[in-house]
Amino acid sequence: MYYSYKIFKDSQPQKAAQYLEYAQYCMDYLQNLTANPYYENMLIDAVYLAAMMNAEVGTNYDISKFWNWITSKSGSSVRNWGGVNYTQDGIDVYGMTGEPNNGYSYFFNSIYPMTSILPAAKYDPSYARMAGKWAINITNAMKYFLPNEWSEDHQTDGDYIGKTEANVLAYESLRKNSNGKNFYATGDTKQNATSGWMAGENTTNFGLYGGFYTGFLGALVEETNVEGILKLDCNKTDYYQDDMYETYLYYNPFMESKDVEIDLGHQYYDLYDSVSGQYLAKNVTGKQTLKMLADSARVIVLTKPNSQVEYDGNTTRINNK
Repeated sequence: MYYSYKIFKDSQPQKAAQYLEYAQYCMDYLQNLTANPYYENMLIDAVYLAAMMNAEVGTNYDISKFWNWITSKSGSSVRNWGGVNYTQDGIDVYGMTGEPNNGYSYFFNSIYPMTSILPAAKYDPSYARMAGKWAINITNAMKYFLPNEWSEDHQTDGDYIGKTEANVLAYESLRKNSNGKNFYATGDTKQNATSGWMAGENTTNFGLYGGFYTGFLGALVEETNVEGILKLDCNKTDYYQDDMYETYLYYNPFMESKDVEIDLGHQYYDLYDSVSGQYLAKNVTGKQTLKMLADSARVIVLTKPNSQVEYDGNTTRINNK
């Protein structure tokens, strides 16, 4: 509904007003709930939508409420669903999503929050540190869904080990403990293969419907000159926006300051950090260095040189954007 509002607001304002009304109706419903309704995608989208609507149309939705719901380990009123975070056998597996009570996480559901938390951090930079910390854990943990990470007795389809496609073809899910093993890559298909809804000889536990989300990591995540600090794109999954400033989230997970390079190429830019509300540099090009304090985040907005920032209530505009 809100995307439709944005598409039609200039050409058909009366129709757009109706879309906005119903978008607010849906968000008001969530805002007034007391029980956590989290399951799968929609509440994740609400984090992004609340931040965007608060910035663009002046609503006042409680973003923290939605953040807390989707990161809760046991708070869903719908089913056993929420954040899956644990350390086992010296391996940290944090930032995933699924069934926290039994350590059963899903590939698709674990990556999907990236599509919401990164643009949300752009619209409300007070959440940048949380989004950056979560995103770096998601990026790190996703490799544990791949067959190449485990021996054959830690997965259901071990014949895929070493094959080229196994580098991107992920299992649907990862169990903390199963079949007498710590860590077990699996899925729902084979265990239901005789029940009719997934019957057939050629069943596989690779998540073909969710495995394509590997591509979202490719679109959203880049390495920097500092291993462990990522350049995270806040725009790629912020759809139906026109002529956006390039915006990137950086999070430093280390307990010491780091110097992170950003390569501007041959173009000249102003570098605005929306977390601190300050320009870091003006009219610069080539490689620039960002000082990242320990356990901190920056949201870097690349604007045209000699830009001007203005504040209107809770909204920040640069050159009227």
